[in-house]
Amino acid sequence: MTDKERSFDLEVAHEAVAKDVAGVLGAFLDGKYEPDRSIGESNWRGGSSEFFAIRWRFMGRHTGDINGFGHTKIRPT
Repeated sequence: MTDKERSFDLEVAHEAVAKDVAGVLGAFLDGKYEPDRSIGESNWRGGSSEFFAIRWRFMGRHTGDINGFGHTKIRPT
C-alpha cells in the first residue's frame, strides 16, 4: 500500500490500541502495555473500510473485579 492510499499512519493505530487497553484493561489490571514490532505491522483496505494489524502485549496484576458470565464477578487474584 502506498502512502497516498493509506489514510492513517500505523503510529496512530498504536496510540489508539494503547488508549483502548488503558480504558478497558486498566479498569481491573495494574500493568503495562507494550507494542511488539517483532513480526511487523500492516494496514489494508476492504471496500470502503481500512483495517490494521499490530502486535502488542500487556503484563500486569489483576487488581479489580472483572465481569464474568451470567452477571458474575471474577474477584482479583
